[in-house]
Amino acid sequence: MRVAKVTYLGAICGSEGRYGIVFRDFPGCTSSARTVDGIVRAGREALQGHIEVMLDYGDRIPEPTSHNIEEVAESLDDDPDDPLAEQWVGLVPIEVDVSPARRDVHVDVPRGLIKEIGDVANDPRQFVIDASRRELKRLKRSA
Repeated sequence: MRVAKVTYLGAICGSEGRYGIVFRDFPGCTSSARTVDGIVRAGREALQGHIEVMLDYGDRIPEPTSHNIEEVAESLDDDPDDPLAEQWVGLVPIEVDVSPARRDVHVDVPRGLIKEIGDVANDPRQFVIDASRRELKRLKRSA
């Protein structure tokens, strides 16, 4: 499987002893640390974990909106109501792996079962994934 690396810009805010990082392309993906070096590591871990969950759920991974540090920096200053506006420390490129970590498994399923699933689920593929996870949990608890 080919590994696909993509670089996103993380915006660091805060001050000595208390830093945070946010990603314009991944609202809600944040992290914190006590040092700038620590926030870069924590940001990479948070972003990679966020992407892995998205891949698990079959979500589309966005392309980076910009690699232009000046453009992203200007967008951070655009919101006068942003309580962090005075605390932006800088932007850091974070490289992550966006390769799907899944393998296709082809299973023959009786047509009647496929129809039943389709009657109750909008996304039969996701239904099978969720049902498999529930069954794995049940089997692990009973083991």
